[in-house]
Amino acid sequence: MITGAGKGIGRATAEAMARAGAHVVVAARTATQVEDLAASIRKEGGAATAVAADVGRAAEVDRLYQVAGRVGPPTALVCAAAVLHKVAFEETSLETWDETIRINLTGSFLCCRKAFPLMRDAGGGRIVNLASLSGIYGTEKFPGLAAYNVSKYGIVGLTEAIAVEGRQHGI
Repeated sequence: MITGAGKGIGRATAEAMARAGAHVVVAARTATQVEDLAASIRKEGGAATAVAADVGRAAEVDRLYQVAGRVGPPTALVCAAAVLHKVAFEETSLETWDETIRINLTGSFLCCRKAFPLMRDAGGGRIVNLASLSGIYGTEKFPGLAAYNVSKYGIVGLTEAIAVEGRQHGI
């Protein structure tokens, strides 16, 4: 499963995984983007299932996993869904802050939380959460990205926590 698969790194990851033989479940908020991607993958001989979903909303993540469950238990999850709004810190609205944290961080949390027991019960799996240099301690940050930086720091912490708890389960 790849979130944020409508464009950019998520799309490229889905295409590469499909070329490697995986049945990819591709998710993004924009239905036409993931439907076009899935059609392109199938045209190239691959297997893909498209799901329009906002990963920052628990009910939509539940629906995403219901559809993905028809393919089988997830063996890999790539959380690439993200938004980036460049705005000075003092001008960052609560709406911008909430949207950034909801999609970038909470979305990864929700997807990982659903995948974890499925992978554990299947004997293991791989979770890849895309962070950024913006989330790495000691790296000078670009101005205007406070919400994005905080969300990516959170992704790094979330991934480290999952790695510790998942190690004994092959995750």
